[in-house]
Amino acid sequence: MEKSLWNNKRYITVQAAQFVSGLGDWLHVLAMFTLVSLTFQATPIQLSGLVLSQAIPGIVFGPLAGVIADRWNRKFVMIVTGLLRAAAVGLLFTVSSIWQIYFIFFTIGCLAAIFAPAENGLVKQLVPDNQMPIAIAVSEVLGTISKIAGPVLGGSLLVIMEVKHILLIDIVTFLVAAVLLSTIRITRFHPERIKLDLIEEMKDGIRIIRQSHHLYAALLLISAAMLVLQFADSQVMVLLRMLLEQPSAVFGYSIAASGAGMFLAAYLFGSKKLRLALAPALISGTLGIGMVVLLLGGASYLPETIYAFLVPLLFFAIGFGFSTISMPFHTAVQLQTQVTDTGKVYGAINSFMGAGAVLGMAAGGIIMTILGPILGFILTGSLLLMLGMSAWFSFRKIEGGDALAESDRCIQREEKA
Repeated sequence: MEKSLWNNKRYITVQAAQFVSGLGDWLHVLAMFTLVSLTFQATPIQLSGLVLSQAIPGIVFGPLAGVIADRWNRKFVMIVTGLLRAAAVGLLFTVSSIWQIYFIFFTIGCLAAIFAPAENGLVKQLVPDNQMPIAIAVSEVLGTISKIAGPVLGGSLLVIMEVKHILLIDIVTFLVAAVLLSTIRITRFHPERIKLDLIEEMKDGIRIIRQSHHLYAALLLISAAMLVLQFADSQVMVLLRMLLEQPSAVFGYSIAASGAGMFLAAYLFGSKKLRLALAPALISGTLGIGMVVLLLGGASYLPETIYAFLVPLLFFAIGFGFSTISMPFHTAVQLQTQVTDTGKVYGAINSFMGAGAVLGMAAGGIIMTILGPILGFILTGSLLLMLGMSAWFSFRKIEGGDALAESDRCIQREEKA
């Protein structure tokens, strides 16, 4: 009898390590934003440079990172990148200019770009196909918790201690994650495929995705939706500051509500109470988020009291819609990808989605400056609705749309290390 996912100690350990590492990511980002704002008196453009310096490596080196994750022992890759990230954070104690911080953040971004596909590949090794939807749901929940708890924890620590002490705690999180990973035993698989040179293997990730018309269409849709959504997402605080007397409080409630929406979606998808095939999930999620973003701009003409109450509810819907898109997509990727190729596939996916997010953040500032926040949100919501409708017509033309709800049952030959 197959054991349940909750008895899979190796998988639980990997998720615990990922959660602790995720907290560490947020701690050093928040600490450095505080440092450059107060110590170096950074301009808004320089602060944006911090985000870009850590995001660009995933876009540029995503395919190479995926190859590394597939060629080497994935547990070893995660441990080494975690230790190197701890060392990179340690270098932040020695910085004397913002350019040095950019370089260190770029290095951390490169290491994170390698860590992510290795973690996805390791999950594929440890979790059977019939438990993959639950595993993706658990990952989604833990990722959401770290995104909420990380900034909250960092903000609380900034009140009671100096930035350097937060960096020390950050280093400890990476070390703890490495220790957790070192406790698990991983089997070694032997790929049954022709060895490619490095360049060809880097191209192999997107080539594998393109073999499935629905996966490729889904990736393009999600990347496009990520780009458009970032027009508004990066400018939420600008909108709230313009419309409300206490924007920070409403923003805090809204972030918590977004997390709650993601939790609910993860529970429904993970517990078999709600299972959507990939195409309906992507279409309904994109249309839903588009309508919500449109309301965030259009409802701004309501009285302030009503609007302040409405915003967290709308963010709850955004969180639910985001998980509606994310979870079926990642489940389909895991089920349709052989264990030997998971790193390359996720390297390509992270590169596409990261590019959409970065371009969206850059374009969002320009759009909101020209149109203003209200019209900018209305435009963003309208574009997302158009994307959702376009996806509805496009997916109908692709034969075999429901195939992604099933696993291709790729045979994985494994042997004890």
